[in-house]
Amino acid sequence: MATSKKLSAAVALILLEVIPGPPTADVQPRYTIISISAGLVMIVLAFPWSPVPTPDAHGSEAAGPADLRTSRRRHARAVLTAASLVASVGLLVALAPRFFGLPNLVPQTSQSSLALAGLALMGTAVMWLWLAAMVAWAWRFAQEGGLVRKWAPAWARSPVLCVVAVTVVLLLMAGAMLTCFWWARVRQWERQTWLSGATPNLRIIDQGEFLAAFWATGIRWVYSYAWVLAGVAFLAFLRTRVRAERPAGKLPPELEPLKQDFLLVTLLFAFVVGLRQVPLAGSAALYGVWLPLTVLSLYALRVVTGPWSVLARMPEGFSPTRPGSEQCREQLLEKAHLYRRVHHQLMLMDRGHEGSAEREKLENQLRDVHEWLRCEPADGRLPDRVSVLDVALSWGPRDHWWDNARHAARLAFWFGVPATLALTWLDYLRDSRTRLVTQHHPIGLVEIAANLAVWQLAWAAAGFFLGALWRVLPGSRGPVRAVAVTVGYAAPIGVAALFVNVADTNAGYALLHVLLMLSVLTLTSIWMDMATFSGERKFWPTRLGLLLSIYQLRGISTQIAYLLTQAGLAASIWFQLAASDSDPPF
Repeated sequence: MATSKKLSAAVALILLEVIPGPPTADVQPRYTIISISAGLVMIVLAFPWSPVPTPDAHGSEAAGPADLRTSRRRHARAVLTAASLVASVGLLVALAPRFFGLPNLVPQTSQSSLALAGLALMGTAVMWLWLAAMVAWAWRFAQEGGLVRKWAPAWARSPVLCVVAVTVVLLLMAGAMLTCFWWARVRQWERQTWLSGATPNLRIIDQGEFLAAFWATGIRWVYSYAWVLAGVAFLAFLRTRVRAERPAGKLPPELEPLKQDFLLVTLLFAFVVGLRQVPLAGSAALYGVWLPLTVLSLYALRVVTGPWSVLARMPEGFSPTRPGSEQCREQLLEKAHLYRRVHHQLMLMDRGHEGSAEREKLENQLRDVHEWLRCEPADGRLPDRVSVLDVALSWGPRDHWWDNARHAARLAFWFGVPATLALTWLDYLRDSRTRLVTQHHPIGLVEIAANLAVWQLAWAAAGFFLGALWRVLPGSRGPVRAVAVTVGYAAPIGVAALFVNVADTNAGYALLHVLLMLSVLTLTSIWMDMATFSGERKFWPTRLGLLLSIYQLRGISTQIAYLLTQAGLAASIWFQLAASDSDPPF
């Protein structure tokens, strides 16, 4: 982590001091060499070829020192060969421009197709190196944290094939960026010169200047998303700690991430989710205060709501970790199933259905189920409003909080797809004026693709936080827990709302983000409740039937109305913003 911070500071210094603006003819070779060298050095410092001898590395732990050294050499040769070849291509253009018919790297006159191709090749090479550096660091963090166990065997067996595949993908990405930049530049040129009737010669000169400066704009854009590496690092470090704290076949006594683990979870949320909201305040200067503000909000959420969780309200005679044992968990789910069945029978009896069991017998069954929560007969009185069903739902579908977090993250990722599309359309494509700005901006189209990706990461990180704290959040049903997390998410936005009038930012964007977050987390929490009783799926023809069994008729109707209300409010605000003349915050 310390190495990545130092590297990030060094890269920022290069971008802000060494390359302050569009390159000129006299300094372009130096800037190009610095950028190529910086990309190559970042790849080398990442050590992506270093296999980690952990149990998750599929055989790395059993390998001897000689085997590890051989493996490192094979991986290092594959990575360094690819990086060196790409860097050599970029340096060839930078150091010998006349080989491509270029008088210098920033031509002021019309140039041949070969010269333009040379500039495009140089820019693509620089972009590849910086994209590869991002991938190398992300892979290093993920590999050390055991996040890439499915891909690690392929990397161990066929490093050359993996490097070739990654090289091709990154070349396609760099080429796509160049194409998007070029398309925007052509449209901008046509818009600026449609009345003046510029000659083809001037257009070729403009194309040469654009290709010479392409990589400078591109690497600044790539670096603006370097915060994603921080999220990967936090998640990998957290996974490493969980793996060390959870021996094979045993469960730790903690219900939630504690101390350093909770700090990592909150930092992951702050970087991946919280930073998406900074532009709502209308000032990039708030980046410095937004992170600690988000972390403080989540800590306050944990402190305030912790005593109101279901498991925290149980008496001393009930061990909060009791459902962790396999035998007790099976009994808990069976008792919860019995509890729901008896309640259904009581409901039928109240409606006068014939054939229902005697009420006294059913009430005794409920009493026995309730008393099962005690560890000893002499334990304290159990809360009347806490049922065995509440305890089962509060424990969640998985045995460990990490597994609950992963499950919730996957659910939130997919439930967040409609929200991502809605926000992206609103920010970049909502009307002709917004589309015009997007199409004529150099990074407009590329920013759309990046926005789609980072919003999906944001929903997944929010779901991860919800699942990690599932057992200590208030509420007997999942949607109440979703409300608690949304409040923690919205608190910094509420503070930023104090500056909205000064910053002249439409507050509707903030409200829309909060409503979409609430909707995504509500759907995630409902599916988490269903996953808790996934073993009963065979008893129900549809998921709705299982959900109806868990929430009962009154509960499911309330949740449906609740979701429809959220969707209606979000849609109403979305249409108002889409029809307004206000500029989007991004």
